[in-house]
Amino acid sequence: YEGLKGYAATYRITSNAADVGARRNLIGAVQQDVQLALIPVFQFAIFYNLGLEINPGANMTISGRTHGNQSIYLQPSGVTLTFVGDVTSAGEIQDTKMPGDPTTRGKGSIIFKASHDSGVMSLNLPIGTANTPEAVREIVELPPNNESPNSEMGKQRFCNNADLVILVRDNGVDVRGGGMANGTGANLKWSSISNFVTLTNAAMYDAREQKTVRLTEIDVSRFVSWNANSQNALKNALQRDINSIYVADLRTNAPGETHGIRLINGASLPPLGLTVATPNPLYVKGHYNASGVSVGSHNTTNTKPAALVADAITVLSGSWNDANSQKTLSYRTAANTTVNAAFLAGIVETGNGYYSGGV
Repeated sequence: YEGLKGYAATYRITSNAADVGARRNLIGAVQQDVQLALIPVFQFAIFYNLGLEINPGANMTISGRTHGNQSIYLQPSGVTLTFVGDVTSAGEIQDTKMPGDPTTRGKGSIIFKASHDSGVMSLNLPIGTANTPEAVREIVELPPNNESPNSEMGKQRFCNNADLVILVRDNGVDVRGGGMANGTGANLKWSSISNFVTLTNAAMYDAREQKTVRLTEIDVSRFVSWNANSQNALKNALQRDINSIYVADLRTNAPGETHGIRLINGASLPPLGLTVATPNPLYVKGHYNASGVSVGSHNTTNTKPAALVADAITVLSGSWNDANSQKTLSYRTAANTTVNAAFLAGIVETGNGYYSGGV
């Protein structure tokens, strides 16, 4: 893992041995220094806590580091998969598809331009409990009533760390400031955020979920204006710009439906950037954190720090139309779309006759 940056803490353990019957009490000593390091996960271009599959159907170049806490399976279909950065696997790096993957593909080329190592030490997420998928998912869930916000898990939950917490319920919307008070900050009025949060009746069909999605929609451009207002009570309490939102749509699902969160008009973010976290599916429509020279390029001059954290993340192009969501692909031609953000999401693993979709 050479080259990674971490937040390190060094502890010195010293053991002294003494002969209490001798004139000189101290007869030996041994000392060891132990260093613990927290490594920000977004230093990796790709980090998987589960089995990692990369099976592109078009040429694909991964510029940064890639790591899997289980085995990595690589099977490009008649194209070239190039790794510019180091690739590490706690299991094995294999040039084949994952067992259970029913998909048929042609053979392609895999190019490693840096180190690629199997059997390395796993990197566990610091959540104070087991590193299982179920445990890791808890960081996006609402905390149980009996959990202390100062517990190891409590300190990692996005709900407890966000500047703004929005909980949509059947009988209304709870809005409060978070961050400073572990998600239990002062209550805000729904009217204070209704300018940029819409509990829309609009719905779209998600073919992956095979359900109709009822949406809570956040207009990021209006949020930026709200944050910039000098009379913003939450911003004044924080004494800085607001840079994180936790939103959960907890309304009861009708048969064949689910609820999700959608971000729109997000080309420009607030001065300190923006993290949006939710236990729901998250949809991002159009350019996000991309304007001017950043659109359609690797130039990030106009971007801000950004993270999208959700059960699942789906990018909808700027030409997306909800009315066409159940129609064939010919009705859903995508426009070129640029998203600059770190993604943290779950997956449905390959198995039971289905392919996960891979990276």
